[in-house]
Amino acid sequence: MISRRLALSLLGLSCLAAMPALAAPQDGLARLREALDQVPALLLDSPAPVQGAFVQLSALSLVAGAPGPWDPATLRRAVVGGEITPLATLGQVGVERWTAPAGVAPQQVEAMFGLGRGLALWRLADEAAAGAVMAHLRGRGFRAEGEALVDPGPVPLMDRMSDPWRSLPGPSAVLQQGASLLQLQDAAAAAQLRDQPAATSRPALEVALQGIAARGGAGGLVQAVLLSPVLANPPADPAVLLQGGMEAARKALAEPPAAFPTWQAGLMADLAGPGRAGLVVALGYADCDKAKRAAAEMGERWRRLAGPGGAAAQTALLAGEGVAKGACAALLQVEGAPDGPRNPFFETVWNALMRRQPTPFGG
Repeated sequence: MISRRLALSLLGLSCLAAMPALAAPQDGLARLREALDQVPALLLDSPAPVQGAFVQLSALSLVAGAPGPWDPATLRRAVVGGEITPLATLGQVGVERWTAPAGVAPQQVEAMFGLGRGLALWRLADEAAAGAVMAHLRGRGFRAEGEALVDPGPVPLMDRMSDPWRSLPGPSAVLQQGASLLQLQDAAAAAQLRDQPAATSRPALEVALQGIAARGGAGGLVQAVLLSPVLANPPADPAVLLQGGMEAARKALAEPPAAFPTWQAGLMADLAGPGRAGLVVALGYADCDKAKRAAAEMGERWRRLAGPGGAAAQTALLAGEGVAKGACAALLQVEGAPDGPRNPFFETVWNALMRRQPTPFGG
């Protein structure tokens, strides 16, 4: 069951000259697991292509090669940040305009997890830092309702675009749990979250996490997304088919790709290290034969996506342990030199996903 302790992860961006201690890079995989421990298993039944997004922005020191400050190019590494509503406002208004209403500079925070547009989990450096943000919100007029501080509303459109605490579709409720803050639209929903089994109780997700760990995704995990099984075999999009011209569209319709084995839980992760950029896709299956086929298929599809001169991929099958015993993960790993602060391998698949183009796991 989901515990009452909301230990999680949040964002660490910015470029401020004088500010308190920065959030130190942490084990990104551990922070991702903490986040998934706090959201319900029902998340994995969502038909949204991207079921959830995680950014460990304190890991940007690995990208920048120094503890900070980071230039705008480094900050753009976090390409999935647009899937996390409060973090998306940072990209729209910049660090200084974001920090004032937030009550904390983004580079002082560790990581963030977003679930749709209506829930975000923030992980600050410690309990005192989280308490200081709550005091800031009280000073802004957020009123106490039980455990939560609630925005009395209404929320002007411009605030929704620039204020991370007013960026959700409706007025926010914010709860502190240790060093973490939970932001959602309804304080009563927090109790409902605690009464649901956690996402990590699903063996398919647990084995996917074990797969990321096996491929080196610890302190170097920068960002990750939960991949919906609907991505395995999406319906053909006429607009995408026509991008290559009529002949290519006719060929695609005449020779559709073979069905990809549908997974139960999937993760795509961006890894960073000194002179290193890595992509890992981990798809969790209850049926290990399906996982084996999926691993081989991902390797072949990556070769087509990367082209003759592209980076080589490694594929593997991982048998689950503990809660995941009996489940298996299909793994794809691509690694090479970064393109400045960018991870070209993660971006290749992310951009294809956003454009509804073929990926190593579907389309």
